Amino acid sequence: MEICTVGGFDEVGKNMTAVKIGEDVFIFDCGFFLPGVIELQEIEKIGYSLPSLRRVGGIPDERVLDSLGWKDKVRAVFLSHAHLDHIGGLPFLIHRYPNVEVYGTPFTIEVLKSLIEDSKVKITNKLKVVNQDSIHKIKTSEGGIEVEFIRTTHSTIDCSFLALHTKEGTFFYALDLKFDNHPTLGKPPNYLRLKEIGNKKVKALVIDALYSYTDKKPGGEKIAEHLLEDAFSKINRGKDKALFVTTFTSQIERLNNI
Repeated sequence: MEICTVGGFDEVGKNMTAVKIGEDVFIFDCGFFLPGVIELQEIEKIGYSLPSLRRVGGIPDERVLDSLGWKDKVRAVFLSHAHLDHIGGLPFLIHRYPNVEVYGTPFTIEVLKSLIEDSKVKITNKLKVVNQDSIHKIKTSEGGIEVEFIRTTHSTIDCSFLALHTKEGTFFYALDLKFDNHPTLGKPPNYLRLKEIGNKKVKALVIDALYSYTDKKPGGEKIAEHLLEDAFSKINRGKDKALFVTTFTSQIERLNNI
């Protein structure tokens, strides 16, 4: 097992990891680096292009896979969830991996489709919709490799931890930790399956390290709901008053629950 840390390991964004098992390579996520993309929006008004995104560092520089001789060995792309820092770069890079299958949960794939449409690119890749808590055999040169999507929670829906089960052991990909026991949509994380995998042979673990220097627990949706209710209750209501709310897709489920 060999691991290439393509992006997201020294910045928040453009997450992408490649894992080589024998003569087969698997890609985990392929996201935007949002500060770079915002910079590009400010200087170019004609849309994104691969050269411009590379220039501002807005996408993972996966040309390292070319230098390693891995590019033509890529067999599948696995997506953990729908946030742009995990899938935003894929429409601009997927053409370099023709006919490679892309796996993701229903909501993640729908968001990816919209990004592909917005980017006005054509792809030859099959987008495979899979459910949380499901295991899938992957066609490889050696066989015996499976990918598992383990249910977890985050500030969007249909999120999964990814486990690549191989003869050497499991490669476990667990980014963006947010263990919410009371999500507004969906079920809590699958703690039982996480424990089962942890008791087996995990060869390598890629895990979220953001805010690891603090003791603060990640806030669940119920906590956020109560904070919003408290803030709104302090507003002085009247005919000459107005409340304007701005948001982005990560917070839609939260607002719908108010």
